[in-house]
Amino acid sequence: MMRTIFLFLLVLPLLVACPNSNTPTRDANELYSNNMDFKKWKKTDFVDISYKIPQKFEQELESNYTIEKYSSQQKSIPSLSLYFSVEKFTDTSATYFQYINNERSNLHAIQKNYIISIQNSLSQEDFTGYRTSEIKRLSKKCLSQVVIQNFVRQYKWDTDYSRTYFIATKKINKSFYVFQLIGKSENMKYLQDDFFKIVNSSK
Repeated sequence: MMRTIFLFLLVLPLLVACPNSNTPTRDANELYSNNMDFKKWKKTDFVDISYKIPQKFEQELESNYTIEKYSSQQKSIPSLSLYFSVEKFTDTSATYFQYINNERSNLHAIQKNYIISIQNSLSQEDFTGYRTSEIKRLSKKCLSQVVIQNFVRQYKWDTDYSRTYFIATKKINKSFYVFQLIGKSENMKYLQDDFFKIVNSSK
């Protein structure tokens, strides 16, 4: 009995000193040590397109940040509270959104419709507000915007739970794809270049 207890006490420091490979501390330290840039990337296919995304992302099964779950692909890095999605819209859907939103182009219509959807979702949450940036043109066939969910402290022990949404709409062939990256605002300001890398890699 004493021998078993001794062996357990001997092994305990090793168990504590070897964190799981997906712990927040390990993943965060790896990201910080590389100047907030992901080291390894992988190619991913979705419907008729492909794009590159950091290897750390895995399939997301619980959360849903899209308009239509079954026409989208969702991934996440739970340890970093990072969520990614890409959603496809047909030219027919774009024409409909252009009509109801009175937009000048299908590309602008899809982007505006997605932003409105996010704003409506945030408006339903208690004690929060949001700020939305102006549209930024990444290329002739790609638009981007940022939505920041404001943090409102309810209790003195509350920590900042504000979120930032990067949203980009890109026309590829005859369809439109909306890319979205969501995470803690304090981290997202360093990850915008990674988001643009994902969007620009799509084809």
